[in-house]
Formats: sequence, C-alpha cells, structure tokens
Amino acid sequence: MTTTALMAGGRCASESMPAPLKGTKILVIMPSIPLHGMERANVQIMRLLKAAGADVLFVAESKWGTGVIKAIESSGCRWVGIELTQQLTLPPNPVQAFRTIKNWLRTHAAIRKAYRAYQPTHIYLTNVSFFLYSLPLTGRRGVKTVFRLPNPPESGLYSWKQRIWDLIWKRMIIPRCDVMVCNSRYTLQKLRELTDCDDKLELIYNSYPRREQQGMSDAPDVSAERLNVVYLGRIQKGKGVEELYQAAKSIVQRHPSVDFYLVGQSSWMNPFAESLIRENEKAGLSGRILFLDQVEDVPGLLEKADLHVCPSISAGESFPNVILEAKHAGLASVVFPTAGLPEAVAHGVEGLVCSGNSAEELADKIEQYVLSPELRRKHGEAARQSLRRHGERRATEEWIRVLAND
Repeated sequence: MTTTALMAGGRCASESMPAPLKGTKILVIMPSIPLHGMERANVQIMRLLKAAGADVLFVAESKWGTGVIKAIESSGCRWVGIELTQQLTLPPNPVQAFRTIKNWLRTHAAIRKAYRAYQPTHIYLTNVSFFLYSLPLTGRRGVKTVFRLPNPPESGLYSWKQRIWDLIWKRMIIPRCDVMVCNSRYTLQKLRELTDCDDKLELIYNSYPRREQQGMSDAPDVSAERLNVVYLGRIQKGKGVEELYQAAKSIVQRHPSVDFYLVGQSSWMNPFAESLIRENEKAGLSGRILFLDQVEDVPGLLEKADLHVCPSISAGESFPNVILEAKHAGLASVVFPTAGLPEAVAHGVEGLVCSGNSAEELADKIEQYVLSPELRRKHGEAARQSLRRHGERRATEEWIRVLAND
C-alpha cells in the first residue's frame, strides 16, 4: 500500500465569493477506479463546496483511478492517493475471508494515515464499501460523518446475505453517521425502512455535472437528416439494455430514418454486451443500432441527438446524472417507471415514463416522439427549463446547511 504526497489542484473561479464554509475541512473517501455518475456527482458537490470556502481533500485510487483524479483536479480540489486492491464483498469461504480482512487492514491503514495528516472537520463517504474501509474513523466526536448514498440500500438478496447487509446498515453504518444524504425520494424511503432516525436523513437532488472537455471531441458523427436516439450507461441487463435493444429493433424496422446509439463500456469482460453485439451483426443492423464504447464528450454527443432513453430495470437506481445532461442538451427522455427515475422526468412534460418495463412499452413511447417532432421539441425545451430545479446555487445552499448543522 502506498500513499502519495498531497496533490494541489487549480483555483475555482468563484473563490472571490463569500466563504460560509471557511475553516471547514472535508476528507472525501472515494478511491474509485471508473469515472461513472456517482464519482461525477461527488466531484461536482465538492467543486461547489470549495467555491463556498471549504478545503477539500479526496482519497483517490492512485494506480488505476486516473479518470477520477483528472476530474478531481479539474474541480480545483486536492487528492491523496492509495492503491485499492479490491472492493469489499461478503467472502464465500474462509480463504477469501482471510484475504478480505488482510485487504481491509491495508486499505484502512492508508485511509487512517491520510485522516491523521489532514485532521478534517468532516469525513464524507461515497459508498458502503468505502464506508466500511473507513471504520472506525467514522462517528468520532468533533468530526462530522456525512454519508451520501449513491443508490438505495441493497434489497432482494438471498435471505442470509440480506440479513447480513441489513445488520451492517443498522449496527455499523447508521449509528456512525451524523447525516445521510439521499439524491431521490425513492432512496430516502428505502433508507427509512431501515432506521427511525429521521433527523439524520436529508434529500438533496443532484445538480447538473459539468464535464471538462480535453482536446478534440470523441463524439461520433451523426446525420442531422436522421432521428438519433441515444442511450448512455453501462451495457448491462440491469440497465434495461436488453429491452432497449428489442425496442430499437422494432423501431428501425418500421422507421427507416431512425438510428440508435448505445454508448457505454462493452469491450472488456462483458459477455452480455458481446452477445448482443453479435446478435446485432447477424441481424444486419450494425449501421442502424450502433454499440459504442465510452465517449468522453457526452455533451457533444447529446447536442447532436434528438432523443434520450434511460430504461433501467434495477431497483438500485436512484437519480442518474445522465438525465440532467440530457435536459441540459434540450432532450426529452423516455424512462422506465423504476426506482427514482420517475422523479427525474415529469411525465408528459419533460419526457415520457413508461407504464411498465417491457420492450413493447418502451418502443411505444419512443415511437410517439418519432411520429411527432413537435412533441419532441416541446418536451425537450421543458426538460431544459426544468434544470432550474437542479441549479448549483440551490444545491450549494442545501449542502452548506447540512455541513453547518450541528
């Protein structure tokens, strides 16, 4: 386990503003490797809090987390690096249990070293695994423990696993938190089912996550003469990609001017994605339904698109940042009625919420926009205007209140 020196970031443009959080030192535990929505949301929050006067230090993954580190540096925050060898999971056997304990000890020692050197006023946790790595630093007197839940507590596990996870939440996590922040009412309700500590619970919706564009855009060229439907996310079953693919097949067969772009990691250790791509090639639809790997210039891609879809079927979905990015581009979104998704899209105003999680229902809602350019334009403009509910000023004020509340 190695620990790097503190890395200085750039200055925030709004440092001349009043600093209500002056003297606040926030240690953010986020040694993530991929840069996904959870990481972007937390970097965005810390960028806002730094502008409000807080000093922010991230614990980041120094070996493989280069994408996360670049985002941290672009936000003007600092980071200290550790090497995270594995995520915490329930060990299936004694040998794996020994390895898990050994890994926890090494990782906790690195986090503890950063904690002691920094002497934070607040410790900010970003997921359950990182929370457990930070024990017993959390819940200490004089240091406020803030846990921002990226998703609701897990449910639907096998009986003994579910009992263990519920016990971890009730005996380890909830008692050691001063405040737990949810980004959707759905997640808040799921958390309430585990605790009667309502005074610890807060709801703060995400704000639009800025992305720093580096160099030339890698957004694919799309034809302005065609109707381009975009999905952005992991190419996984839980994200509803199978239902989306079946819906896309039916749409492109009926409408020759519609193309679909499914954008997300699909080329590394993803047998589901590989199988779907082979099926698409055999069907001769590779030119109409395009599977693309990660695209860094997401805003550039969305600006070229005509419609956004987010058909997640996972009960662990909370409030995807990609919907805010679609709103920013003036795109209506078609979503499944899953978890926190209906909170993100006002049905019939900013997009359409399907009545069920089927490919047929998804195809029906997409087709409504295909057949009505005026409805697509009207809902897209309303989606852009709805970003006022997710503005930076509002998010900053809510986070200042949470951090300052004793």
